[in-house]
Amino acid sequence: MEDKATFYAYLTIHDFFDCFVFDAVIRDTNTIIRLCAGNKIWKKEQPGDVVFHMEKLAELCSAAFVIHDGFSQREEVIINAPPGEPPDIYKTKWYFDGAFSTSLWDNIPRNLSAGQYYNPYKAIKKFCNYMPEAQWKKTLETLVMYALYSDSVLDISPHYNLFTMRLRLLQLIEACHLINVRTTNKEKKEDLQKTKNQKTPAKGKKIKK
Repeated sequence: MEDKATFYAYLTIHDFFDCFVFDAVIRDTNTIIRLCAGNKIWKKEQPGDVVFHMEKLAELCSAAFVIHDGFSQREEVIINAPPGEPPDIYKTKWYFDGAFSTSLWDNIPRNLSAGQYYNPYKAIKKFCNYMPEAQWKKTLETLVMYALYSDSVLDISPHYNLFTMRLRLLQLIEACHLINVRTTNKEKKEDLQKTKNQKTPAKGKKIKK
């Protein structure tokens, strides 16, 4: 049985994807990092949208560390597949739950390796091993600041490897997307089975007309 911290970590993942459409959050994260590296500022919506986006991303980061540090893996998330086998996008239940009426195409992860696609916890492990949680959160705060300033974060912090940080962040989002979909689809299946059982009369009993 999961402890309370793990339960809330998975709840945080569900909440994240209740707030954001998957392909949109990938696109906006890309945009924010690109703005930080250049000399342009966020002009898509209100500045508060960037702050909210990165605050929710920081919450997702914390959830990832809780799951990673607690070795809290759910079996329905991991797909057993032969080594080297490419993902089968026709098995849509692995990456698509129909949320926000989005298309199948928009829900396909594009930054994960095949191994990470089958086991998203591998991507979470890479994310957590790249930097400690406190450093990730400090980095996210810095990215917010430079997405709203005209200066480049590379002028102040040239040691930042934005390419790798971008990849790790996108992989985190995609891994959590797969966790969300696979756990949600299992819950839907269980609810459907419960409903079916409730409607099915017990053996030997007649249905009253």
